[in-house]
Order: sequence, then C-alpha cells, then structure tokens
Amino acid sequence: MMVASSGKRLYSITGLIKGTATLDELSTLLIHWDEKEPPVLYARRVQTEGILTKATSKRAEDLVLRVFTPWFLEPDHRSAAALKTLAEANATVRF
Repeated sequence: MMVASSGKRLYSITGLIKGTATLDELSTLLIHWDEKEPPVLYARRVQTEGILTKATSKRAEDLVLRVFTPWFLEPDHRSAAALKTLAEANATVRF
C-alpha cells in the first residue's frame, strides 16, 4: 500500500517525464560539471563539446536545465559536488 504525501511537491511531473535521464547521462553530466559555470552556459557547453554524444542539441539542453539543475543544483550545489567527487573517483560506479 502506498501512502500519499501531504507535502508540497518540489518538482513538476511533466518536467520529470519530459526530462528523464539515464544514470549514465547523469554520471557523465556530473563528471563534466563545473560549479563556477552557470547552468545555461553548461547546457551550451554540453551541446558544443558533444559531452552527451548521442543526445540531440535540444535533449542535451533539456537534461541540463530540466533534470540536472533542479535535481542537483537547487537550492545549492552541495549534492552535485559530492556526487561529482564520487563519479570522478571511480567512473565505473553507477548511481
């Protein structure tokens, strides 16, 4: 039996459906992320450098701005920094 939460959601269901990312994509985004780089510029770099090799330009932008940013950078980047350290230490570890 699932119990419904009475708390307010901090994410939108539409955003989760549209911006679903694989664990490999998230790991790759974490490894290449620079905490000094604004998300919009990071999205552009992901596109121009082909960091997500099979992703279209729009998909790469969606993954950074609709998934990576709200999941890992808001309200601050502490979780992204911690996960990046783990991903860099052992790129074979999957989250």
